[in-house]
Amino acid sequence: MGFTYHLQTSLLFLVLLLIILNSTIPLIFAQSDESTTPNPATSTTQCPPCNAAGPARLAYLINIHDSRTLNDALPLLNAISAPNNLVLIHVDKKFPPQEWRSSPLVRTVESCGTCGTREVHSVADCKWGEWSMNEPVLWAFDHLTFTHRGKFDKFITLSGDSLPTLKNEAMSSVVDRCIADKNVVTSVWSETGFLPTRSDYFPEGWHKRTAYAQPIELDYVRDGKNVSKGIHCYFGSQWMMLEPDFVYYIGESMRDEGSLANSLKRAYLRERRVVTDETFLPSLLMESGRFNGTLIG
Repeated sequence: MGFTYHLQTSLLFLVLLLIILNSTIPLIFAQSDESTTPNPATSTTQCPPCNAAGPARLAYLINIHDSRTLNDALPLLNAISAPNNLVLIHVDKKFPPQEWRSSPLVRTVESCGTCGTREVHSVADCKWGEWSMNEPVLWAFDHLTFTHRGKFDKFITLSGDSLPTLKNEAMSSVVDRCIADKNVVTSVWSETGFLPTRSDYFPEGWHKRTAYAQPIELDYVRDGKNVSKGIHCYFGSQWMMLEPDFVYYIGESMRDEGSLANSLKRAYLRERRVVTDETFLPSLLMESGRFNGTLIG
């Protein structure tokens, strides 16, 4: 049973999770949250056929930061759109609006409004290695929690230069069969497999261990009680597949200044921690105590 389960899950990442074409990684329409809705009557864009729906309703976040990821995101959008799917597209605010607003990707979102829910937003200016790299996914958590709650069964984060290797119906079925009720914040190829990797697991002198050598001291409120403690940080991936309950937990926590999540954010900013987009969510998942049983391992 255990072997079969791990084999199925490994195959999921081999054939389902996304081929990142550039290994360096790098419908509402808004900049700073101004928005427009799809207008089929004013466009001549050819709308591709809508993919068949699968048993699991998939919500996606696609991150776009330059012309390459903008162009690559159109075939990705066409591949993952389905009547019961939800696709959020975040465009880095540094990217010139006049370029992405007139792109085939945005024209498709605006004009082809009959294939699930698809939205384009530009709310964060992301700087590599800094806290701001977390902002698109945290915005998506908030949006899914307070605008689209109850409308998805799994949340998947992607780069614009990703491609699925299965059609939507098959991908949805694999998600439904193999990782229902599971949070996946890393991959089978990481140092500890599907489990987040604690910073002191890495070899001496490795940058991931050096950057988080000591526990981070936090002060927060849990169940109405003040808590002061040091926590170890855990590494995962920017690219994740998450359960709705964890999405809602993060979405609600980020609106609570006394929460564990905001205490960790303040510590990261105060101490100028690096690669926080690989540690923030895995660390919260491990420290919360609520979601450890949702991991594969």
